Amino acid sequence: MILLFLLPLVFLTGVSAVCPDKFLLFKRTPTAKNNFTKEYCLGFVPFFDMNIREDARSVCAFMESSLALPENQQELDALIRLKGENKSVAVDGEFSTRCKAKFYREDFGSGTNTVFEKGECNPKNDLFVFDDRNTDTTFFKNNFGHTGLVRSGYNGIEIGGTEVKLYRNPSCVMMGPDGRYEIEHCDLNPHDNKPDTIRTYVGALCGVHPRYPK
Repeated sequence: MILLFLLPLVFLTGVSAVCPDKFLLFKRTPTAKNNFTKEYCLGFVPFFDMNIREDARSVCAFMESSLALPENQQELDALIRLKGENKSVAVDGEFSTRCKAKFYREDFGSGTNTVFEKGECNPKNDLFVFDDRNTDTTFFKNNFGHTGLVRSGYNGIEIGGTEVKLYRNPSCVMMGPDGRYEIEHCDLNPHDNKPDTIRTYVGALCGVHPRYPK
């Protein structure tokens, strides 16, 4: 049975906007890329096995929020301090299904380190899809440090003498202990029903609009 470490939906009073308990309030420059968001609350919700993407989404949904990312260096620095050292967490961002399909067709799992291409499926373009429409992802895209995926592969099954490759490649964005972004598997390994990630992820970064009490 999974037991949720419940964070109370208590909102702390600020000057005009209030955030959930232990969330940080950030002022943002409203643009079309962040849904014209002026203020936004970001915080970490502690929970185990957050390498499972649907569970991470569910934990944020419980907090009436969504998986999120920092929008600039100031937010990232503050969130690293809030997160604490030696903690890895789930954040917003996942390879698009179209790019994953393209990688599979091109035998993406054949190399030890696949370099991202320059077109649609480049990190600075449309490789990623995001849950949170209230964050401009330009900062994330510009600071995504990976040039390729070290952990990629497939399971081969022969059908009529022909090998069919069943791919399972990391495709979900995580934040490591030092605040750097990493790519991990999004779910359990189907062979043993255990986490299939390098690190243990102990929470999710969630974002939500503040409330403005009258």
